Amino acid sequence: MAGVKAVHWTSRLLIGLALAFSALAPVAAQAQAKHYRIGIINYAAPMGRPGEAPDPGGGKMPVKDALAKYGYVEGGNTTYHFLSAGRDLGKMDQLARDMVAWKPDVILTLMSNAGLYVMHATANDPVPVVFWATDPLEEGLIKSYMRPGKNFTGFSYEPGYALKQMRVLKILKPNLKKVAHLYNHTYSPAPSQRREIIEAGRWMGIEVKTYEVMTKEGLEPAFAQMKKDGMEAVSIGPHEVFNTNGPIIGPLSLKYGLPTMGCCQMSIVQNGGTAAFGPPDGWPAMAERVDMILQGRAKVGDIPVLRMAPPMMLNLKSVKALGLTAPDYLIDEADRLIQ
Repeated sequence: MAGVKAVHWTSRLLIGLALAFSALAPVAAQAQAKHYRIGIINYAAPMGRPGEAPDPGGGKMPVKDALAKYGYVEGGNTTYHFLSAGRDLGKMDQLARDMVAWKPDVILTLMSNAGLYVMHATANDPVPVVFWATDPLEEGLIKSYMRPGKNFTGFSYEPGYALKQMRVLKILKPNLKKVAHLYNHTYSPAPSQRREIIEAGRWMGIEVKTYEVMTKEGLEPAFAQMKKDGMEAVSIGPHEVFNTNGPIIGPLSLKYGLPTMGCCQMSIVQNGGTAAFGPPDGWPAMAERVDMILQGRAKVGDIPVLRMAPPMMLNLKSVKALGLTAPDYLIDEADRLIQ
């Protein structure tokens, strides 16, 4: 009799488990069927890997590879919507509003101008945003780096970026006393970068003088004036007038005997400039933050902004042409050398 009861109890248990699993099956299927909509908006063109040409269509992008490692597969459980302004600021407002209207689960913004316009577009529709930006605090994207507090998080440069730039110039030219700062105020991170360069110079006993240039035609007159004023090196501020005119600025550096230190301007170094810090490889950090948001592990405003060390490019050919010497320890610090 006890054996019969045990059989009946076991049968009821099995039936109960079967019913429980059958009830959970739709939930599991629903979880597996979750589809993600990820928007990517870039002020310029997508950034590729070192040595690769950028893909203007947004098809091949390192951030997609980074997200795939978290299970977000394009053409599978994830749809991407990519928009690029091609450095046309006049397009950014409409592109940002179009992106928000697409109803993404999260938006990735590449470059500061993209973040600014998406900030305005999400003012009444706070879609989570993960950015790459030069100075998100100055630009108003966040309230603080540790607690962004809004609908933005992402990655940026480590603190002391200006000091790192001035340090490189000082190492290359130990008696350095006067540095020109190439500047264009129309880019949102430019004023804060200028302030930090001036402050870094003050700490290091270096006079920093600003030379504002609005167009590529103004570049050579500016370099000529720098030389006339007794400037000994050039710090290049962030702006597309400088970013996109490396073939002009690099040769001017050599012509006027002024070593340059750039901010994200690798094309200048490739064309004769002396050194530059580039954008850090923040794609894994972006992907990690996107996954945290989409899986509900954290609210976007509570996720600290990751501040990363920028890689350095050093042109040893230009160092030699300018009669300078790069010590072994500086060469060893460079992530990429031109020699």
